[in-house]
Amino acid sequence: MERTLHYFNCFITLNGEKTTIPFSRLIDEVFLLDEDIKYREIKTGAYSLVKMKFVDENLLDVNDRLICFANYRNKKPFLGNRRSDRLDEINDDVVESTTCFFQHSNRLMVFEYNHFGARPKHIERYLSSFLPKEENAYWDVEIIEIEPSIGITDIRNTNNVKYIEFKLDLSSHQRGQILRQNVPESITANLFAQAVEAQSQIGGNVAKIIFGNGRKGNNHLDALQIVELLNTLDLESDLYESIRVKYYSHQLHKQNELDLKNAGVLKKKIEIDGDAWGVTGDTIEQDFYERGRTGENNHRRFDEELIVINELPVLINPVQTNPEPANSEAAI
Repeated sequence: MERTLHYFNCFITLNGEKTTIPFSRLIDEVFLLDEDIKYREIKTGAYSLVKMKFVDENLLDVNDRLICFANYRNKKPFLGNRRSDRLDEINDDVVESTTCFFQHSNRLMVFEYNHFGARPKHIERYLSSFLPKEENAYWDVEIIEIEPSIGITDIRNTNNVKYIEFKLDLSSHQRGQILRQNVPESITANLFAQAVEAQSQIGGNVAKIIFGNGRKGNNHLDALQIVELLNTLDLESDLYESIRVKYYSHQLHKQNELDLKNAGVLKKKIEIDGDAWGVTGDTIEQDFYERGRTGENNHRRFDEELIVINELPVLINPVQTNPEPANSEAAI
């Protein structure tokens, strides 16, 4: 079965600065917590680190890890039989798994893409919740996408945007999560919010919002404003089915079109023989070491930013006295 892999660099940060602490140490400590303690409910859902292969099972780098995150679905499907009217409720929780391969020497995290599973930003927030956050010592997790050779940076460098098209999935449970967290509202965000509100009244599952230059020669799109807009949007939200930008690429020396929803991170497709998380993880690891080491050396772009710290802080008790409800919608 064909699977899509997404490639990221990952760091433990202190007061916003990336550290040299191996990411595997955090993974190990979280995994060894009691089951009820490592389970977390955050705004985007409920998650836990449920599976891991330890160092003695990794042959090429003892700090590599194969890990599996569980995303506990809020809305359950039903059990039934084909060609019957059976529709039985599921009593147990329904779990969507996301298998990842952490490659230590490249500070690399390879994610198996699963539409219903945990996303990289969800995992970032989940792991971050175990780190202390004090006034003078704010610990965090940063998972940063590795861009393909032609990505959003190419758009940031342009001064000529022809059009931008937003295709909204109005059936998404994240339709209220339009902006990144802690970003002020904008005219465009309000426009999207109005589309969501209109859907609640008139129905429909898809909306398109397009800004373009047209045939007239005046009042062209402001490329700088377009880039600033893209920086504020929560591109991880399922609200955005696609975000297509047509622009002049200085890298390609011609007009180019990108779908930022699907082109903002380095991707690769591989064949995996089976659905078990261990088989998936083993295949991802094998693919890295035997088929070109995709994503290698991208961590070098951050070498000058790293501060030398060797010890991981003591994990905080992650049990919340007032937990946020799973799958709650962020403020628009």
